[in-house]
Amino acid sequence: MNREERRSQDDDPKRIEEEDPGMKGEGAEDDLRALEDSEEMQDLTDMEDAQDLEILKIRRTKRLKCVAWILVLAVTAGALFGILSGGAFGRWFHAKTQSGEAFVEETSDPTWDLSSVYNGPEEAKRALETLQNEVELALSQPAGVDVESLDRIMRTAERLQVYATLMRDADMSNAETKALQTSVDALVNKVMRLSQGASASESEPSIFELAGAYERIYQSFSHSYGVEFGEDPELFSENADRRYKAFRRWVASQEPSAEVFADIYEGKVGFDNYLALMYGEAEAVDAYLAMDEFSPESFDQLVSMTEQHLVLNHRWIALRGELTGLSGAMRFSDLFVDLPQGSDEAEAEVSIDQAGLYMQRVLSALPDAGQTVVKRAFDEAWIDFYPRADKYDGAYTYGAYESHPFLLLNFTGNSDSLEELAHELGHAVHMTLSSQSQPFDTYYADVAASEWAASVTEMLYHEDRVDRAESKSEKIAALANYLDFLSSTYFDQMLATEFEIESHRMAQAGEDLSAESLKDLWRSLTAKYMGPAYEVTELDGYDWVSYPHLYWDFYMYKYATGLIAGAPLTHSLLNNQSGAEDNWMRLMTAGGSKSGAVLMAEAGFDFESEEIYKSFFFHWSELMDELELLVNAS
Repeated sequence: MNREERRSQDDDPKRIEEEDPGMKGEGAEDDLRALEDSEEMQDLTDMEDAQDLEILKIRRTKRLKCVAWILVLAVTAGALFGILSGGAFGRWFHAKTQSGEAFVEETSDPTWDLSSVYNGPEEAKRALETLQNEVELALSQPAGVDVESLDRIMRTAERLQVYATLMRDADMSNAETKALQTSVDALVNKVMRLSQGASASESEPSIFELAGAYERIYQSFSHSYGVEFGEDPELFSENADRRYKAFRRWVASQEPSAEVFADIYEGKVGFDNYLALMYGEAEAVDAYLAMDEFSPESFDQLVSMTEQHLVLNHRWIALRGELTGLSGAMRFSDLFVDLPQGSDEAEAEVSIDQAGLYMQRVLSALPDAGQTVVKRAFDEAWIDFYPRADKYDGAYTYGAYESHPFLLLNFTGNSDSLEELAHELGHAVHMTLSSQSQPFDTYYADVAASEWAASVTEMLYHEDRVDRAESKSEKIAALANYLDFLSSTYFDQMLATEFEIESHRMAQAGEDLSAESLKDLWRSLTAKYMGPAYEVTELDGYDWVSYPHLYWDFYMYKYATGLIAGAPLTHSLLNNQSGAEDNWMRLMTAGGSKSGAVLMAEAGFDFESEEIYKSFFFHWSELMDELELLVNAS
């Protein structure tokens, strides 16, 4: 199968994990004007917004209140639960260009069963209408509602949000499900106000709404005006020079909109820096680290150890070029060339039934509670597997407290799909056991804990693939794909994290965050992280345009911490070490009762010490050594 046959007809590198299909360019402009008016700051300095800010602090430090939970549902709609193996643009692109046309079921129905949430759209609409009336009545009453009623209202709002999102993403061309999602979003905003004690007449935006406005503007502009990837077959040419020229044309098409994206991002950075001042922190990253309960000393150690081990990524980039047949330095247009997959049998696409049996074997190192959830996910139809013409392009895991989670995939049966499935099953196990063990207001785990949980299952997949490889070609393929996963999930995300920190510092120093200055910053970091085997060219520098994660409050370093803590937990489970199951169960059942940083510390992972990093990078180096020996021997 050639590259042109493999590509998707509607690739769009601006597609992001969660969209608002009802919001178009005109709405984005209105949001931007409203936000600019709000940035005069006097509205943020009065007593009411000061109280809102205090509530935001409480939410961010994981002492979750009801309003925080509803806000997370409204703004992220499940995106935080399911990120494509680190969320890097390169991984998204790679997954989008894999084979799988045989699995595209143009006329098939979704393969999941949503009846545990609602028995069809009509039941959901009736529940929506009932709740709308109850919330409107409560907002009209000065006393609001009692705690018990608010808890019930929020549980119903969560179920509606989950059902509407899943129905919409299963068929994004369906006007009825889009309308349901719009109505539910409007209701959730009212429930958020009700939980704050606001009356129906209080229409001013709270700091919660302002905090998410830049992401909404980014999403809307990207969806309405983002540059589509295009259908140029030369992008997938076997000839590196022709491929480079095709990418140059595509990158040039991004330049006209880059300045608008820079303006949006500059607004988000300015807002972050202002909040840092309100918190009494010197930098925005310090404020968000405090919210995550991740100490500055731990973060400094993470950055320092990353710097010290950049050579591992440099070695991988050089080896990746060799594995993909490059004769010179690797360039941006070469990053998405397929890695070897081994024998023809190893490259064969697997069915859903085969995938289910395979995942149960791969994840057999999990304690019984985890294995039970994995089996249930297949037996009880939790998963919508196949791509469809109007289905959401990405992958995520999402569910309500009073139902099990659901997994949306675009499964093609190849190795990338299996890796993605392992990742999402990690989220599903985590959500299920957390909801079984925690009350409603603390079952939602933070990002650090969520990515830690998913890292374990994804690493179990890679360790199994390496361990079971029989031939030299299969071993090379397994090691190469493992190292590519580590590189994109660790170093790509730390590069983006450093970009966040430096761009915030630039703004603090009064520098203009223009498209050109952001491009220069990204290019300099690319040279640093990719090493001498990579040639920085005119193609580099626009990756930040395609990173929705930049609007998620210093989100990306948690992929790295998830890997660092996930690796020893993975190996301890594989080796049946004492205490491994207890550590895993504490993570899985804690939900949001403790932050991910606290849970990692309780499991013995000290991020202020070099020891945890040494073992992690030592194993990484072992994998690299083995692959280099095999390649040289070949």
